[in-house]
Amino acid sequence: MKKILNILLMLLITTVSAFAFGVDSTMATVMDSWKGCHIDKVIDRWGYPTEERNFAGHKLYVWRTERVVTSSEYTTTKPHTDKKGRTYYTTETHGGGTEIYTAERIVEVDENNIVVRGKWSGNDLPFTFVGVAKQWLNPTYELKK
Repeated sequence: MKKILNILLMLLITTVSAFAFGVDSTMATVMDSWKGCHIDKVIDRWGYPTEERNFAGHKLYVWRTERVVTSSEYTTTKPHTDKKGRTYYTTETHGGGTEIYTAERIVEVDENNIVVRGKWSGNDLPFTFVGVAKQWLNPTYELKK
């Protein structure tokens, strides 16, 4: 039993690490794909930013997204029979609740509005180039195979 628990724990750690590495790798590529481009190209692709900041001499553009996901609650009931042949039921409630997922992309530009770097944060970032990450990627950027 202990061996099985250790294997499951290793699988969990490996999966979480792979996911985290995937997010870092994907988002680093997304942000790097815009380096050297004019901010207007980023805006054409991503839409207008959520906000624009001037911070300690750095001009920053910020895109923030938020998703609220509410899961349904469901109940299961299982019959059990004791040694005397009596049947009783146990009921368990699962699911339910609300989760908030956010993503923030920050692009810094120089005095000519050319992208010099980007940062990201959040818990709703892609880990592969499918879906939203593909939309965030500079369309002229060549992904390395």
